Amino acid sequence: MLWMQTHFESSHWETISSNEVSLSTSDAAMLLNDAQEAGLILSSVPAITISLNSKENSLK
Repeated sequence: MLWMQTHFESSHWETISSNEVSLSTSDAAMLLNDAQEAGLILSSVPAITISLNSKENSLK
């Protein structure tokens, strides 16, 4: 979170930390590279997409 706070305006922190932001693959790769150059050790995981129908069915 500290790394994000040094790269994004405070008005965007809540949106970013609550997974309301979608990045393109190239933008995500650029941010990953920047974080690694700053000394962070990161592992990425594949995105999981849940369809609206699947989510609605699991709530019933």
